[in-house]
Amino acid sequence: MRVLLVDLGTPRNEISEPLGIETLTPYVEAAVPGTRVDFRSLELDNYSDVDEYLRSGDYDVIGLSTKIRSYDKFSSSVETIKKASPQTVVVVGDILGTYAFEDVLDTYEDVICVRGEGEIPFTKLVNSVAVGQLSLSGIPNLAYKSNGKLVTTDRVTMDLRKARHPNRVLAPEILRQNGCARVEGSKGCAYSLCSYCGTVEKYNGPGWRPFDIDFVTDELTTISDLGFKSPWFTDEDFFGDDIQRVYDFADAVIDLKKQGMIRPDLDFYINARADSILGVDFGGTDESRKVLLRLKEAGLREVFLGLESGCKRQLKRYRKAWVGNKSLQALNHLRGLGIGIDIGFIFFDKDATIQDLRDNTNFVYDAAINTHDARLIKRVRIEPRTPMGDDFKIDNPHPVIDMDLVEFEYEFTIPEVGEAFMVFQDWEKGDLDVIYNLQALCRGEVPEDYTREEVKVIISRYRHLDWKYFNEVLSIFETGEKDREVKIGEITQRFERERDNLDNTSIDRVKWLDSTFRRNL
Repeated sequence: MRVLLVDLGTPRNEISEPLGIETLTPYVEAAVPGTRVDFRSLELDNYSDVDEYLRSGDYDVIGLSTKIRSYDKFSSSVETIKKASPQTVVVVGDILGTYAFEDVLDTYEDVICVRGEGEIPFTKLVNSVAVGQLSLSGIPNLAYKSNGKLVTTDRVTMDLRKARHPNRVLAPEILRQNGCARVEGSKGCAYSLCSYCGTVEKYNGPGWRPFDIDFVTDELTTISDLGFKSPWFTDEDFFGDDIQRVYDFADAVIDLKKQGMIRPDLDFYINARADSILGVDFGGTDESRKVLLRLKEAGLREVFLGLESGCKRQLKRYRKAWVGNKSLQALNHLRGLGIGIDIGFIFFDKDATIQDLRDNTNFVYDAAINTHDARLIKRVRIEPRTPMGDDFKIDNPHPVIDMDLVEFEYEFTIPEVGEAFMVFQDWEKGDLDVIYNLQALCRGEVPEDYTREEVKVIISRYRHLDWKYFNEVLSIFETGEKDREVKIGEITQRFERERDNLDNTSIDRVKWLDSTFRRNL
């Protein structure tokens, strides 16, 4: 019995540990003795599809782990498998299998989609193939076609107390390429209400489920032993609804570092809600200061904070609560503790107004994040099987889905907002490749001769220029000038000269990142 698991990656030059396929392997090996599981990453191998992997012989089952912007790799891989090994069972997981399974199956009726957590369904499916009786109806979390009709099986949620540790066979190559090691400490979100978020669909319902502390610290120990210094926690909500667990985790890591079980310089990145940073429901900022400082002692270097918007009307559409200046308070709280901040921000949404854009811009400047390295000027993805996606389908009964972005295609309600978005998008294309490469550099293991801080400073210079440019462009739309196309052209030419100067000042530190980088510097 031979199984191949492939992480398709993304078009970005960013190496991230394929934790999904690494996680499946031990479950299959334990439940189906004698099974050989190979797993590969197209990112690591720099391949466009699975063709090279099939040269070593036939596989009984091939699982494809999909991400946003991986549809071309997915399509090419499925076609390659159909030609080279038509008897192979092809299974699709992660974002395409979870949120776009109907559209996947409309094009590829013979594949099987796994919705959400794959440990139980994929293992049962492999076992079914191994015994020669492929019966899908009793396997949970699946979607497939039978006699041309869509079939979905019951959803189940995994018991994390029975979790197995990932097989990190690919980790040494990830490290060699300065990629990002990943750790999963929990699943889901204690809030689970945001309109654009897909966690409820992914995890078969709302709520937050943590792994045992010992399980998580064992993962960090393994990563440390492999030589990684800066792993990322994949948790959507690191704090969840159990503050004592956060203390226990921090204390355990501190103790393991003292024992020499975890390298003393290991640091980590987490995702958290503003409520958690401010200690809402567990003692306020005094208590949150204590727990954050404990985490910092354990190695916390950076917190991803989902601010999403500085506009009350927009936050209402996102189903995120607005309580005074909570976002600003959370930002300043982290700044005061000397903890790094990454920011989630969704500047444009379908129903945004020009005033919404101004409110957001004012917030960004008031919060002093206009020089932050995060990409803040972007639009919301209306993802299928999210509250926002469900509402969109009510108003648009036959929506078109962009399979590469896994989102419903939409037009902005106010044409001027759409025009402003397109103007900035065209501008942003001029430096987006540079930024993506720089972000990849500072997200994983930073190479020698560089520091994460230096790379972020370079990115922030480009971001600051973006904000200056957008602020001037937005002013043109606010005044309603009839010749705005001409004026925007003049603004663009002026700022392009500024960007050329910025390129020249950064050339010695960024030119090696990508030989095809914007002007082949």
